Amino acid sequence: MPKRFSRLNYALKTLKNPNADAGDPAPNPPAGSILEKFNTRYARNIVYQRDTNSRPGNLLEVVINPFGKKINADGANRRKVKFSSRASTALDATIKNKANFITGADAGGDEVRGFIPAKAIITNYTGNGTPTDSKITGIKYLKRDSNSWTMPFGASATEPFEDEARDAIKNAALAVNEAFNV
Repeated sequence: MPKRFSRLNYALKTLKNPNADAGDPAPNPPAGSILEKFNTRYARNIVYQRDTNSRPGNLLEVVINPFGKKINADGANRRKVKFSSRASTALDATIKNKANFITGADAGGDEVRGFIPAKAIITNYTGNGTPTDSKITGIKYLKRDSNSWTMPFGASATEPFEDEARDAIKNAALAVNEAFNV
């Protein structure tokens, strides 16, 4: 279970008498409480279905220079990373250019197991949101309609540090659409 529900999980565990046997079931939480709603939904193992327009589609391979490594002309430190075709199609070329991708036959790059590139998440919020019930706790919250795209990015000769590259991506995204959030 995700960390964000750790307190509810802990509360369920503490309902059980500490002197009880290991196999004894815990008593039910109070009726109508958030803890009862969580327990009911948690026991069912909720499955979330992603919207079709939210699925990443095919993954494209791009090459980046990782931060903290020397940028060599021969491409010795370059890394191959994945980039969703959905994000590639939706994002403007000026935003993608600021991600410092290297493409083409001479891009090179190594696939390094366990390497995780820096990622920028660009979100476009639309509307004010609609009241929705949480599938886990049953509490109402405002669900804002949005589209978001995740894009890996790397260093360049002019932007060798992650914060500089992130700022360049943010400025390019805001120049394309002021509603974007990076």
